Amino acid sequence: MQFKEYGFGLYGWQDKDIIIAGGMRDHGYHPPGQMRATFVAYDAAKAIKEGKQQPDEIGNLTLVVNLGDGNDVLPSIDKLIKIEIKKELRRQGLGRRVVEAVMRAAPRDVEICDIKRNAKGFWIKMGAEGFRASGKNINAVMAKSPEQLPTDNVVETAGPKV
Repeated sequence: MQFKEYGFGLYGWQDKDIIIAGGMRDHGYHPPGQMRATFVAYDAAKAIKEGKQQPDEIGNLTLVVNLGDGNDVLPSIDKLIKIEIKKELRRQGLGRRVVEAVMRAAPRDVEICDIKRNAKGFWIKMGAEGFRASGKNINAVMAKSPEQLPTDNVVETAGPKV
């Protein structure tokens, strides 16, 4: 995944499968140096296959992002708080692809927060481990595999086009 700046303070990550774009501040707690933000997920692979310029929106994410320093250190994903695929697109593997994209974009393990009990099976299939209760919800960790480690930190500026 490549980090991209889209203008107007928006940013995200993209590759030929999924685009994660946005970065609008979200309500909720986040530690200093981090920001809880919302992003939109787009299906880049489908757009490429169908020859579209603009990919279809498939859902939303809430992430906790380390902000970086504005120079050499780029923003990076630390936690996934929420993923919501559009209702009409569910059960097609898009949630799995978006989570895999988050893991490709993240430089290290990602904490999965506020897992609903009825979604625990999905997260087990995705490889989450270390489940622990937190009130009504559960938290876990998705560990990076060696092939998911980033190979570059390329910054580009443009809109979410494929």
